[in-house]
Amino acid sequence: MENKVSVIVPIYGVEKYIERCARSLFEQTLDNIEYIFIDDCSPDNSVCILKNILNEYANRIDQTRIISMPENCGLPVVRMHGAKLATGKYIAFCDSDDWVKPDTYEKFYNCAEANNYDIVFCNYYKSDGKVHEQIKKEINITTKETLLIDISQKAAWTIWSAFVKRELYSHIEFPTQNNGEDFATLIQLIHYAQTFHKIEEPLYYYYHNSESITNTRSITADLNRYQQLIKNTELVIGFFKKHKKEDDYKDLIILYKLYCRTKISHLTTEQKYYKLWNETYPELNLYNILTNSKIPLRTRLHYIAVRLKLYNYIFK
Repeated sequence: MENKVSVIVPIYGVEKYIERCARSLFEQTLDNIEYIFIDDCSPDNSVCILKNILNEYANRIDQTRIISMPENCGLPVVRMHGAKLATGKYIAFCDSDDWVKPDTYEKFYNCAEANNYDIVFCNYYKSDGKVHEQIKKEINITTKETLLIDISQKAAWTIWSAFVKRELYSHIEFPTQNNGEDFATLIQLIHYAQTFHKIEEPLYYYYHNSESITNTRSITADLNRYQQLIKNTELVIGFFKKHKKEDDYKDLIILYKLYCRTKISHLTTEQKYYKLWNETYPELNLYNILTNSKIPLRTRLHYIAVRLKLYNYIFK
């Protein structure tokens, strides 16, 4: 019998959080779930803790696979590997420092099955482990075009808040870079999907860890994230070109290019970084950024502040 859902969980350096994540998954009200935990050469005791927790859930042992990568590959590659291994009708991703409500995947599955939805989204909580802030991003799912515009303008492209038919993943090119990988994946999935829905209830807990790698601030780290985002942006632009959608999504392409610039806006008080910023997609200088309603106000302000060399005064 085909599994209803495959939940893919990358593991790296999460020994403080893996128990909370694993218990929330193993205690799901939906029975027919395949769990794929992928150890990306984690340097701590995360996998050992996971195995100990799994032994407490006898009904989940046969449903669970713990896969070890041969070398550290990074989140996007691990997710790609998990998607290729999945056998469920639907795929969901859960980051190993996050957790879910007990009925999350039952609600996702029942909603998708009852209406034959290709992708179902949900709201979520942003949490520090104690205080849970509900994040509700309104997205217009009337058409693919309105959906793509909304998730791009509102940065509502978290892949773990999307419940997706597995067959869609067979069509996409997975990103390999660690910044902007969610939007690079989701944009392709939306292109191939036909039907969408959003569950307004928050079903997922996103743990905001101020000590995580993605929140590390240094010039080297910031430049690295900038380069990664450019590579994922090029993947998306190439995808639009391949499907002859450049004209349909020209404003979105401008927006993605601007997002790359914003990654280094705070560095532009130094001339060499201002030059780098200015040379990043230099064609942007030909557009009237201020009057483009498809670009969020804050992103437009970033652009103008740097152009006028007032960034540190405005975004201090």
